[in-house]
Amino acid sequence: MAVGGHVQEAKLLHRVVPIYPPLARAARVSGVVRLVGVIAPDGTVRNLHVVSGHPLLVAAALAAVRQWVYRPTLLNGKPVEVLCPIEVRFNLD
Repeated sequence: MAVGGHVQEAKLLHRVVPIYPPLARAARVSGVVRLVGVIAPDGTVRNLHVVSGHPLLVAAALAAVRQWVYRPTLLNGKPVEVLCPIEVRFNLD
């Protein structure tokens, strides 16, 4: 269903970089953890669910993203909840 009105998308204001799990680093595991969450009207991330990602990386991704803060999505000037796909990349140096 399409929603009418003036929409201003959410914008990430505070990003916490995940701590690379030592076991994952030792095992040379890298990749992307894909999550889906709700950006609440106050800009916090709620109801995070894992879509995909290596099991050694998932906990670190969840811990970091739970601390992220967004400028909330506005619909006609009022903050609203939105479903948001989130990707967290883990790259070995």
